[in-house]
Amino acid sequence: MKILVHSSKIHGVGYAGASLFRAIILSVLFIFLYFRVLWNLVTYWSTHAEYSHAFLIPVISAYLLWRRREHCRSCLKERSPLGGMLFVVGLSILLLGVAGEEEFLQQISLPVTLFGLVYFLNGKNLIRVCLFPIAYLFLMIPIPYTLYKTIALKLRLLDAKIAATWASFLGVPVFQEDDLLYLPDTILEVADGCSGVLSILALLSLGIFYIHHLKMQGWGKLLLLSMLIPVSILANAIRIVIIVIIVHFSGRWILNTTFHQLNGTFNFILGFIMIVFAGFLINRLSLNFKRAT
Repeated sequence: MKILVHSSKIHGVGYAGASLFRAIILSVLFIFLYFRVLWNLVTYWSTHAEYSHAFLIPVISAYLLWRRREHCRSCLKERSPLGGMLFVVGLSILLLGVAGEEEFLQQISLPVTLFGLVYFLNGKNLIRVCLFPIAYLFLMIPIPYTLYKTIALKLRLLDAKIAATWASFLGVPVFQEDDLLYLPDTILEVADGCSGVLSILALLSLGIFYIHHLKMQGWGKLLLLSMLIPVSILANAIRIVIIVIIVHFSGRWILNTTFHQLNGTFNFILGFIMIVFAGFLINRLSLNFKRAT
């Protein structure tokens, strides 16, 4: 008995095997090229609790690519010179970072190089599918220290002003001077750790992923995205006001509790709840508008 196998199937299996082999080789080479950068990122995330959420970002990016796997397979693949140019740009940024011992440049080059490589080898059709998962990797990169200090200072002053206004409205005698809050029996400082910068980064990282998966019209998603930073600032201001009120009426013991020390966790949870609730309201308003029209 003879077994006949269609030649197109053999060709398809051979092509799929060759594509898989090429992907494995390129992945190994890419990891080798960026091993030091990846190691420094993991070390930073491990030693800075405020960036612990960054461990989830590569996992989420891989999950997003896995969800798009069938779409990726069906895309027409072709070489793109523009992708090659972006790949060279990414490598150039990496070399500049290594030469100048600037870790931020090395880290920022990783998504750029990856984007250029995928674009060069597979063309515009596939890169459109992979654009969001690759761009999402930018959120795993720690912001430069000087930028962090600049933003933190502005937020400290803003949070102190908001907290003093709200606490005074609630009957607490408080006077604000820069980032200091003067109470009758004590002085509180809104320090860098209380500025809410890092909780903003965490809420941005996971909030963008959450909003991306919502079944909502484009305008609703854009509205929610625009709310992420204001909501995070609001959550931090609420936490500071609670601390001011408790310190005034009950003493400084609150400053040594988990509630104060895990400020980023509280801000993230409260901010995320507010975003979920806002998304629910936007969906309801959209449905009501459709019914009315």
